[in-house]
Amino acid sequence: MRVGLFVVLMVTVSGCATSKPALHDKREDLAIQVDRLIEEAVNEKGYSIDFEGPVYLLQRLPPEAIPHLVEYLSDTRMTRCYPATTKAWQDPTPYSVHQLVAMAITRIADHYFWIRTDYATYSLRQDNPPEIATAFQYTIAKWWEKNQSLTMEQRKLIDLHDPVEHLNRFAALDWLKKQHSVSYDSRKALIERLEFLVREGLNSLTGEEAVRCAKLLARLDDLGAREAVGSLCNKMANGNPSLSNINSLTRMMDAHSAWARMGARERELAAANMKALKEQWYSKPRKLPPHDMKRIEHAWSTYTLISEE
Repeated sequence: MRVGLFVVLMVTVSGCATSKPALHDKREDLAIQVDRLIEEAVNEKGYSIDFEGPVYLLQRLPPEAIPHLVEYLSDTRMTRCYPATTKAWQDPTPYSVHQLVAMAITRIADHYFWIRTDYATYSLRQDNPPEIATAFQYTIAKWWEKNQSLTMEQRKLIDLHDPVEHLNRFAALDWLKKQHSVSYDSRKALIERLEFLVREGLNSLTGEEAVRCAKLLARLDDLGAREAVGSLCNKMANGNPSLSNINSLTRMMDAHSAWARMGARERELAAANMKALKEQWYSKPRKLPPHDMKRIEHAWSTYTLISEE
């Protein structure tokens, strides 16, 4: 019996020795691990939903792998890895090495990279020409050199003021929203960003960003933001508001709800604004498609100044 047990254990141990190295295995150098996963993607068929496949594992590498991944951004080889699709009639195209690496870097860094030239702005998410891929290698290497010693909060505060990529700004707001508490620097940065947006003018994109800033400041109970949020609400209410657009109207309601949560005086001012806007809406007949009219009427009938969130 003892001899039989010993034989079974020996077989088990020898079998484990031939298995693939585990993710983040410290015995395997990161550069070697990146090389192995890339070659596996090129040579073995797989899908993005495969938890043991190269697509998934590349995106779960530690941040220290970024300098090694950057080297493959100019690799145009096609892999045998495919995106997952639920549409049976589609014939999915396999990823290129560049696409796999771009997705991995974006997820690991939690940052959307871009490059602006005299003629266009390029995103790492796109299929870029070789010269742009080389430029991204330099840009990401510099980003890593500058950001590797920063905390996640410090990185997100930089992203909050990204002049090009709105996804970085929205991701920074989402990250701050998930934190149980934020520093004074974060609160100050949010106020400064909101003031900048109000000062520069609002459109559908910056208006959504400004309202998110206002709601976050109200949730943080930052009384120092009263003036900035009030300026946003007054600008939205008095600047020829588009009351016939449900998205514009919803943003205005959200902003005033945030303002109302900041104190009794702010609630009175927000209520006065919304009362005037509601009277303006009902003061004359509106010619809108029935579906749009129904949505706007429903928004007015269900709106409460203090939101439940």
